[in-house]
Amino acid sequence: MKDFVEFEKAIVKRTDGDILVTTYKKAAIIDLIDAKELDAIYVTMAQGSEVFLLVDLTAPDADLSNEAQAYFSRRARIVPSIKAAAIVINTLRARIVARFYIQYFKPLYATKIFGSIEEAQIWFESVRKEELVS
Repeated sequence: MKDFVEFEKAIVKRTDGDILVTTYKKAAIIDLIDAKELDAIYVTMAQGSEVFLLVDLTAPDADLSNEAQAYFSRRARIVPSIKAAAIVINTLRARIVARFYIQYFKPLYATKIFGSIEEAQIWFESVRKEELVS
């Protein structure tokens, strides 16, 4: 199993066993074709296990098209395996867009916005603890 995959617009790496971290490159605009390629990478890396997605959108001008956002929220093959997703953003504009994405596309998994990767990882730990209790 690969723990690191790089393609033209992003890098995906597996950390902590069940976290898939996607770091978008500078000025990367993810369209539906890219989203499907990323989905295939996620499915391969997850190997049938449930995973957390950590999406790092802190690179300048990185963005997802509406089609890519809709695909990831409900239609991607990885969706049934996603425990929760964290979107890391460092600008007000991107935060507003991400909030709209969550409200409009209503992902089928818990999704939150954070200002840092560390905050997102802390949230994932709390989700893990909740799973153990229930």
